[in-house]
Amino acid sequence: MDPSDPIRAVTFDHKDPYEAWTDRLHRRNWDELVPMDLMTHRGDRFTFTGFEEKQFRFWTGCLIFLRVLFPMGVLGYIFTNSDQNTLK
Repeated sequence: MDPSDPIRAVTFDHKDPYEAWTDRLHRRNWDELVPMDLMTHRGDRFTFTGFEEKQFRFWTGCLIFLRVLFPMGVLGYIFTNSDQNTLK
């Protein structure tokens, strides 16, 4: 090793492709930009991140949307109802 070399040896510990790049607190890899996606997963990271295929089904996605959209619809109806006898 050359002592005047500022980079020294770059090993897999410095830049691991299976590292959690989306973790902003413990991100390594020299502060590379990481896009924020809703559910980013790849086939080679299922075992590393704990994702399973059964968690990404069509009806599970619909349920996630309904858990947000249904209360928004109910609250929107309550607050935009013009009847004076309703709770506001």
